[in-house]
Amino acid sequence: MEHDSASEQPRLFMIRMWPTEGDGAAVKWRGKVQSLADGEAYHFRTWDGLVAHLQAMLSNSRDDGASTESSQGGSQ
Repeated sequence: MEHDSASEQPRLFMIRMWPTEGDGAAVKWRGKVQSLADGEAYHFRTWDGLVAHLQAMLSNSRDDGASTESSQGGSQ
């Protein structure tokens, strides 16, 4: 099967996660997702935030081709 549409091209992402101290003894995880092709990156605090940012990055890819704008965002 051939993929000739830009929206069907694979995208590579790097996801970094690190622990932070939360209230009391609870450890909270933070993360950053970055597109390897163009450097677009977002910070996230929840799994829902990660998914939302991935969907936005993939949507931007379909709308604009490969976006080169890097931005920061935080979801709680």
